[in-house]
Amino acid sequence: MIVPFTTQVPVTGLVQFDNTEFTGQFPDFTNLTPAQNQIAFNLAQYLLENDQNSLVQDANARQVFLYLITAHLAFLLFGTAPATGPATPPPAANSVGRAVEMRQGSVDVRKTLGKLEASFSQDFFSQTKYGSMFWQMSLPYRQATAVLNQSGPNFVGLLPPFAPGWVSYWGLGGLGTLGIPTADF
Repeated sequence: MIVPFTTQVPVTGLVQFDNTEFTGQFPDFTNLTPAQNQIAFNLAQYLLENDQNSLVQDANARQVFLYLITAHLAFLLFGTAPATGPATPPPAANSVGRAVEMRQGSVDVRKTLGKLEASFSQDFFSQTKYGSMFWQMSLPYRQATAVLNQSGPNFVGLLPPFAPGWVSYWGLGGLGTLGIPTADF
């Protein structure tokens, strides 16, 4: 069955944290106090603006991103206690980075925060499954489009991919979408 597309108007506004909603979507964090989850959400807003200046203008999409970042930070700060299986304590103090080698006998874990192929931000978010999901899902917001010859022969500009008036020039003699990172989140 094919369902036709409908035009969806982006929802604007500020995303407010709702602990019940958050723990319903991320049950691994039901063991944390509402205050701990709120702290993680407050910190998440430093990584992704939660206002009219945010790159993610649709508040529904921004909420998904903010909750993923909140889960990422809550895991790093406080650990988790999933409904099934053993609890996961927070990473040891002074232990930052992604695990690159682990042993079980006498417990040996080697971590690195060395540069992956893209950025230190990617390394930071790759420490948890929540951060990795955020990083992958936010890709369209971390790219730009080159726009050539719009205001004269030497004009070269960059537009975020969802800016008003955004046009892809692929196949029309231009360079098209180049996938140039605008900045690390």
